[in-house]
Amino acid sequence: MVTTTNLDKMNKMRRTAREMTEAQRDSNRAPTENLVAVRQRSVRSAQEWMHNGANALREQTEHNLRTAESIVEGRGLSPSPSTCYPRIRSLSSPLRGEAWKG
Repeated sequence: MVTTTNLDKMNKMRRTAREMTEAQRDSNRAPTENLVAVRQRSVRSAQEWMHNGANALREQTEHNLRTAESIVEGRGLSPSPSTCYPRIRSLSSPLRGEAWKG
């Protein structure tokens, strides 16, 4: 009977350890899920902010281009396609910014 009692105690200890492990896992799950949700919201917010900023820069560049074109036209100047116009158009792309150096 001593062996049975020891086995019963060991089984009870295993069950208790399993229950404690499960309780610990469950208690850690909610904060982890909340952290993941917060990070996902942060990433979406940053992406939206960058998208809105890019759109604002694009709109400002287009406005600047229209303004520059109207100034040139208002002065009665005829911009040469090889000089003025490509330089103004280069504002619309940072990759073509080298036109200003020419």
